[in-house]
Amino acid sequence: METKRWETAARRGAKMQPLSEAEQALLRGGYELFERFRSGLTEAHEEMRRARMMRQMRQDERSATAPVGNTLGSCVDNAIADQVDNLPEAQLLPEREETSKSAEEMSDVVSYVLYHAGWPGKYQTIMEDAIVTGTGVAEVFWDDEAEDGEGMVSVLAWHPEDFYPDPSVENLQDGRACFKVTHTTVDWVEAHYPHAKGYVGEDRSLPWQEGLGEDAPQDDARTTLIEFWYKRYDAESRRTSVHMAQMAGGALLYSTELGFGGADRAAYADGVYAHGQYPLHALQIPACLAQAVRNGADSRLPGDAERD
Repeated sequence: METKRWETAARRGAKMQPLSEAEQALLRGGYELFERFRSGLTEAHEEMRRARMMRQMRQDERSATAPVGNTLGSCVDNAIADQVDNLPEAQLLPEREETSKSAEEMSDVVSYVLYHAGWPGKYQTIMEDAIVTGTGVAEVFWDDEAEDGEGMVSVLAWHPEDFYPDPSVENLQDGRACFKVTHTTVDWVEAHYPHAKGYVGEDRSLPWQEGLGEDAPQDDARTTLIEFWYKRYDAESRRTSVHMAQMAGGALLYSTELGFGGADRAAYADGVYAHGQYPLHALQIPACLAQAVRNGADSRLPGDAERD
C-alpha cells in the first residue's frame, strides 16, 4: 500500500502534529486531492518547464532542430510587446443613463487601485508566461497588510508551473479546488508559522525551479508550501463559499474554515470572499515556445539524459 506524504512526517524529522478529526480530515483530503491534480498535470507542467528553458537558452546550447534563437526570441518579445501595448483598462458600464457619471468615477477608482497594485508590470509577466508556456496565472486578492495595515486590493503573477487547477474541468471556477505551491525550506515555514514548529517535515517530491532557494545552505531541509483553495456548497441556502488552507511537509498551517493557525473562524463563516469564487485566474493562449516544444524543437534539453 502506498505511503502518503502526511503519514511520513515523523520519518522526515518531524513530530506528528496534534490535530482534531476535522483538521486531520482537511489535511488528508487536501494532500490526496493535490496528488491527483499533480498526477494529471505532470505532462503539461513538463512542457511548460521545457518551453521556459528554451526561452532562457543561448543558441549554441540548442539542438540542431531548434529554430534560430534570434528569430524565436524576437517572435516572443514582439508578442509580449503587442500585449503590453494593449494593456486592458478598467471600464465599468452604467446600467442606466443616469448612473453613467458614477460608472465613470468607479472606473477611475478601479484604475487607480490596479496602478498602485503594480498591474502594468504584473500584466507583462502574465503575458510572458502565457506566450512562453501557454498559460498565465493571476491572483487578485485583498492584502490586509497593504496601505500600512489598512488593506488594499493586490495582484500577483504566479508561475503556471507552480499552479495546480482541477485537470478534469475546463473552467477553473468549476473545479473541486486549486493549489498554489511555493518552494521553500522547513526553517522558513517554521519561522512564519511558529505554531507548526517541529511538525513540518522535509518534502522534495516536487521539482525545484532553477534559481529558487539558491541562497539557502545546501544542507537546509527543503519543503513545499501548498496553498489549498476549495469550495463548500450549502444546499439549504444554495450558496457556495470559498475557503483557503495552507500546509507544508505534512503539517497543517492555516485554515479559514476551521479557524486554525490564527484564522478568525467567525470572520470566515461565509467564506473568504462573498462572491464564492477562487481568486485565481488563468489565461490560456497559443504559446510560441510551448508549440515549438510540441513540434519537437529542442527535443533534447539539458537534464534529459539524467532522466532517461
